Amino acid sequence: CSAATAAKFLINDVILKYGTPTCILTDNGTHFTSQVMNKLFENIGVTHLYSTVYHPQTNGQIERFNAT
Repeated sequence: CSAATAAKFLINDVILKYGTPTCILTDNGTHFTSQVMNKLFENIGVTHLYSTVYHPQTNGQIERFNAT
């Protein structure tokens, strides 16, 4: 997944359907740490938080959903 794809998904499938969140917790994937995403978060006023590296419990619900 590229940063542009992640940004489009966030806008079209999250923000337009549910509204703008106050913060978003992601892992440290390059598509989330890119300038594209940082600029998007800055422009929409979202606080971007990163999960702890090698600590899947931080993303517990997502890890369980993905069965990883």
